Amino acid sequence: MASTISDEEYCLFHRFWAFEYAKRNDEFQHAIGNIFRTDDADEKKIHKAKLASWGFVGWIHYYHMNWRSKLNVLGVIDDNEQLPMPNNPMWSTLGIEQIEYNGERDVHYTFSGHHRLNKYEALVKIDYSLPFGLLVEALKREHDYYHGSSELVQFINVGILSNSDRIKLERMNVSSVEGVSFEVDHTPRAVGLWVWDFVESRWGVHPPSRQTGFLSEAMKIVRSISPTANARYGASMHQTFSKLYNRTRACIEAVKVLTFK
Repeated sequence: MASTISDEEYCLFHRFWAFEYAKRNDEFQHAIGNIFRTDDADEKKIHKAKLASWGFVGWIHYYHMNWRSKLNVLGVIDDNEQLPMPNNPMWSTLGIEQIEYNGERDVHYTFSGHHRLNKYEALVKIDYSLPFGLLVEALKREHDYYHGSSELVQFINVGILSNSDRIKLERMNVSSVEGVSFEVDHTPRAVGLWVWDFVESRWGVHPPSRQTGFLSEAMKIVRSISPTANARYGASMHQTFSKLYNRTRACIEAVKVLTFK
């Protein structure tokens, strides 16, 4: 990833495409479509865990309300579509150094005048210079040491994470997810998604039979209706569109923003 890409640009790009791929995944559709339809706590827990496994750990109501929404993919290709990028962080967790910890000493522990911790809750500080794997190990050590402890720990007082800190943490977490790798470039992903949706509407199965000539037909149409696609892929051969389609398929099946290289 180029160093000129800001943490915010990186995260917004990932959030947008992760949701677009998720919308087209059958398992995601089932989980997000039913999480608020059931009154069964165990079933709801299963749906929530499935969504969390893909990084959708917050703003579940937003995803539930918008997963059926249709994107103007041509608008994305030609850069005239306002992309919906809500403030919904993904893969965002907290860690690692204990700042304040409340064991069994008090049911509610108030410090610095207004911050309150319930029993067994802690306020922690994160060292962003550490690789994510080390942060996980550090958090595990803290958990193993303090879990169930009646000890009251008091270190220095620190403020709650700022938005820039949360964005930085989200980028670190996203970039550590196995298989996730991408370049901040909307055009190839939008063209790949357009081809996917074209196949979906035309044949309803992925991939359709090779005898359909679906890629040749998709190439001809998208070049004719999108100036940007024609300018970038007008001279491209069949294998280029095959790669765009297959990488899109891999992203949808994994519900991950995978590399297109």
